[in-house]
Amino acid sequence: MVLRKNFIFGFLFCALFGLTGCGDSSDKNKIREVKGLEKTLTMVTSADNPPYEYFEGGDAGKIIGFDINLVQEIAQYLGIKIEVEDRDFNGLISSVQSGRADLAMASLTITPERAQNVDFSTSYIRNQVAIVIKSEHPEITADNIAGKKIGVQLGTPHDEVLQKLAPKGEVKIVHLNKLGELIQEVRADRIDGVMMDLRPAIAYVQRNKDLKYVHIRQGDTETGIAFAKGSPWVAKFNEAIEALKKNGTIDRLVEKWLQSKDKM
Repeated sequence: MVLRKNFIFGFLFCALFGLTGCGDSSDKNKIREVKGLEKTLTMVTSADNPPYEYFEGGDAGKIIGFDINLVQEIAQYLGIKIEVEDRDFNGLISSVQSGRADLAMASLTITPERAQNVDFSTSYIRNQVAIVIKSEHPEITADNIAGKKIGVQLGTPHDEVLQKLAPKGEVKIVHLNKLGELIQEVRADRIDGVMMDLRPAIAYVQRNKDLKYVHIRQGDTETGIAFAKGSPWVAKFNEAIEALKKNGTIDRLVEKWLQSKDKM
C-alpha cells in the first residue's frame, strides 16, 4: 500500500512540475531534439569579400551577401539561429578549431590542407580565380607574370595558383589580411595585382573604374562551410544544402547575388 502511494505521489509530482527526469529515455531524446532546434550557432566570416559577404553601406552597416543569405536559409531549414561575426580571413579556421566559433563561411575553398584541421560541409558552389590590376596596365598572364609583385589575402590558397603560373618562383607574393587593403596597394602602384576569387574581383572592379580583372583559368575550386573536427552539425548542414539545391533556393540566390553581365 505504501509503495502504491509513493508511485501515485511521484506520478502526480512529475505531472504537476513537468520534470524531464521522470520520463523514459525516448522522452529525453525528444526533448534534446527540441532544444537542439533552438540552438544559436556562432558563425565567423570575413566581410571584405563581395558579393559573398560584405558590409552594407560601409563598415558601419550589417553584413550581407550570398553566403549570409544562404546560411540564413540553412538556419531556417534547421530551425536554429546563427549569429555572424566578422574576423580576419586568416583567423577563420583557427576560430573553429579552438571552439570560439561553431562554423566558418567565407567562400572557403575545400583543400586537403584545410581538411586536416576542420571538417567541411558538402560543396555549395564552385569558384574561379582572377587577378585585379589597374585598368591602364597590360593584362597579367602566365607569359608575363615573371617579376611581378602580386598580393594575396592571408589564409587563402591562391599562393598555390601563383606557383602553378610561375613554377620557378619568379613572382613576389605580398600577403595582407584584407582584400580592401590589397586593392589600395594596387591603386597606389605598390603592387602589380591582387589574386582573388573571380566574383569578388568582378565586384571590386565594378566599384572602382580605374581597375580591371584578368580571368585566370586554372580550374574551378569547390567551396564549403568549415566546422570543428567531429562536429555533429556537418551532417545537418549537408542535409540542408542538398534540400536547398533540390528546391531551387541556391539557384535563386546565385541569380540574386552572383550573376553578372561579365562572362564567367
